[in-house]
Amino acid sequence: MIKALIFDLGEVVTSNAWHYRCPEKDREFCSYFKVTMEDFERGWLTAWPLYELGKVTEDEFWTMFLTLSGTKKIDVAHARLLWKKYQYLKPGMLDLLTRLHNRYPLVACTNNGKEWVNFYKQQFHLDTFFDAIINSGEVHIKKPDSGIYKIAVEKTGYKPKEVVFIDDSNGPIKGAQAFGLQTIQFKNAKQLELKLNKIGVDTSILDISSRKHSFYWQSDRKISEFQIRQIFQNRHSFFDKTNAVKALEIGLKQKVKDIIPPIKSGSINSVVRARMENGADVIMRMHPNGLKNGYFWAEKAVADAACKAKVPTYQTLFIDDTKEYVPFDYMIISCLSGENMKHAGPFSPKIDQRLIKDTGRLMALTHSIKTKGFGFFDNKQARSDKLIGIHNKWTDHIYASLDDNLIYLQKMKAISPKEKRFIKHIFKTNDHIIVCDSPRLVHNDIADWNQLTDGKKITGFIDWDESFSGDPICDFSTYSVFFDDKRLNNLISGYETVTKLPSDFEEKFHLYRLRYIISKLTLRTKRSVYDNTPFVKTLLQYSQTLLSKELSHYDYRA
Repeated sequence: MIKALIFDLGEVVTSNAWHYRCPEKDREFCSYFKVTMEDFERGWLTAWPLYELGKVTEDEFWTMFLTLSGTKKIDVAHARLLWKKYQYLKPGMLDLLTRLHNRYPLVACTNNGKEWVNFYKQQFHLDTFFDAIINSGEVHIKKPDSGIYKIAVEKTGYKPKEVVFIDDSNGPIKGAQAFGLQTIQFKNAKQLELKLNKIGVDTSILDISSRKHSFYWQSDRKISEFQIRQIFQNRHSFFDKTNAVKALEIGLKQKVKDIIPPIKSGSINSVVRARMENGADVIMRMHPNGLKNGYFWAEKAVADAACKAKVPTYQTLFIDDTKEYVPFDYMIISCLSGENMKHAGPFSPKIDQRLIKDTGRLMALTHSIKTKGFGFFDNKQARSDKLIGIHNKWTDHIYASLDDNLIYLQKMKAISPKEKRFIKHIFKTNDHIIVCDSPRLVHNDIADWNQLTDGKKITGFIDWDESFSGDPICDFSTYSVFFDDKRLNNLISGYETVTKLPSDFEEKFHLYRLRYIISKLTLRTKRSVYDNTPFVKTLLQYSQTLLSKELSHYDYRA
């Protein structure tokens, strides 16, 4: 079974290096430097072996190459310019690498000079596709030497027999085979994809749109920690301004005047703000490249319903989830007034109280929206503005991936076997209260970072990508996972200016809260596998403290 891939660069991912003849380049080079192709080859055969092993710098290589070619023009700058002029990505490879990157570790292994590979990285953003780039000019050994394959395979984390090596040349292919790697000799992207499919490599677009087994989608996506890092943590590195502008202009049928790079916050989409030709400011939310997420239509239907209920939120201007014109799904929405509440503060206690009460009031208006079914919304039905949950029973949503979460947390030593048994006991003995007779719209992520404010009131609820149909008490439970009791009480106070809490609020609140804590602890434990920063460690400790506190509510004794 193939678990990782190693790619050559020249004539596989990128265009020809100088020792592959390109008629246009050859003619331009020979014309400018007034040399023959024989002169060209003579200079190359002496200078290149030194450069590809890192024995000379790029400037030294060009000087030696030109001198040995017999030209009277030792114009290093122009020679470098000619080389760059004829470098491009091979047709179809960007799309294929994007799809493979979402599923497998990718490593590049190339015989090349240090400066040339640095140019590839800068020009084609190769670091976004490859976990490592092994370059002969830096490790001082080249293909087909077994040493360079050893370094590349170690970077994948797998055994040689679990890795496929792709190159266009016979020598490196034979060297890779001798090292125990599976191999494919490259001809073009289409041929490569067919060969990869034959040996079991999945090159399809990664589809994580199903939410059937999700209580909280970010925690329960059926992808590995490696894929979470590859797809979501690195998503901004794939931002392409040209494609972003193209997407906006296709959607709104007018020119873009200005666009800013993706904002740093968030954990799912790349979000950019743009000013259009007519002076309107808009927001575009883009899914990572080569990925099917599939909730934009549900988000549109939810936002439309919220607007009708007098909840300030955005209008959806355009959605494209076909990838027909750009390699990502996206939605364009109106730009609301106000500043993100997380960044607008800190506020005085009096202002904070006012804003949280207003949050509660708007939460109550959100909960006035009646829905059908339970759990996350059916994205296909949402195309017709129907808010219908994918489950027939409310318990199906609450219990979705609960066992998986607990098994994972015990495996990662985030909870003990005793805690796992006690949590299962809590849900079993309280199963009778998991009832929802009148499902409503639940935002599922109301927090400062998903609200806008002008400092006097809440001017917008945003990010409906975790919203679902179910028990409104869930919104209080998830809010309490982020904020203290003082804020929660202010939230309830504002809520009750519109509608009163149900009589069974307290017991449901705690059970749902426990479910959210388990989900958040799962999400943060997964993140800690690839991100051991102090910030993530603090989040993890906070989640474990919350769990201990909630278990004590149910009289747990360690």
